[in-house]
Amino acid sequence: MNKLKKKDNLVVIMAGGLGKRLKPLTDNCSKSMLKIGDKPMLEIILNNFIKQGFYNFYISINYKGEQIKNYFKDGAKWGININYIHEKKMMGTAGSLSLISLKDDLPLIVINGDVLTTLSYDKLMDFHKKNCAKMTVVGKSYCVKIPYGVMKKEGLRLLDFEEKPVHKALINAGIYVLEAEAINNIPKNSYYNLNELIKKMLFNGDFIAVYEMDDYWIDIGTKGGLYQAKKDVYEVF
Repeated sequence: MNKLKKKDNLVVIMAGGLGKRLKPLTDNCSKSMLKIGDKPMLEIILNNFIKQGFYNFYISINYKGEQIKNYFKDGAKWGININYIHEKKMMGTAGSLSLISLKDDLPLIVINGDVLTTLSYDKLMDFHKKNCAKMTVVGKSYCVKIPYGVMKKEGLRLLDFEEKPVHKALINAGIYVLEAEAINNIPKNSYYNLNELIKKMLFNGDFIAVYEMDDYWIDIGTKGGLYQAKKDVYEVF
């Protein structure tokens, strides 16, 4: 059996959100610590990275952050290293990244703490490196079925009619690979979102690649997502 190759890249898990859409479940519990099956969702996220050779982690915490810290501690129980970014104030989806010192200028992976996926990070990192991107954003195909007939018109004239069409879009999966150059664009110790960073980099002409995944992916930001994840967990993970 081949020994799992260790990867020195840092992985940052954003787990500082308030979980407002999951209230009252998050009244006394960090969103990332909600149970999916017999484990907190954050542990499932960590285990998926560990299985792929990652061992250096930062977890960005704010709301109910002590629950996360008390459970995972320094990561020794899982054979990994965990450091914590304590957001003394809400810093958005990118602000806390300005507080990290990158290891050997290796690109880091950032993932939202409410996303479960079977994504191959080896393939993602190979794609990022091959395309010499300053940032790679992971996308997921998402379909929305409109439950009505849709009309297209010009003035008062009906031009076309389509019954219950399905619209397909590529959505942001909440997973990113960033080079040090990208992180240097983030204001220090300020509230800043990843969408602001992306827009800034695009304005500057920086190359941002899009990796379209076809793996399992679910956002657990809503009760519907949480319910679906609980149905899927034993089969998928």
